[in-house]
Amino acid sequence: MYTFVLWDTDKYQPIRLIEKHAGNEFFLVQTDREKYPLLSELSDCDEEFYNGNEILQILLTEISEIQKGVNDTETHIYFQRIIELILEAINTNKSVVITPFAD
Repeated sequence: MYTFVLWDTDKYQPIRLIEKHAGNEFFLVQTDREKYPLLSELSDCDEEFYNGNEILQILLTEISEIQKGVNDTETHIYFQRIIELILEAINTNKSVVITPFAD
């Protein structure tokens, strides 16, 4: 399971977390590298760090695409929270970390 972190690179500290959602790895880990170039790189042993408007826009597109295919209301809300976190990172020049390690 993964945790999304809005990260302040200047202060080197987390701002906000979206805690693990049961089974989120089934939605987030994608094998189609062409359609999901960022999410296809997720693993259960590494953190992924996304910084900069261009890369965050790609992440936003990938998460939005996955959200479109979700039928479960709770999971849909979970992805909406992730989208809001990514938009906040874009608007405030922060970063996003996806980690399997946070509790």
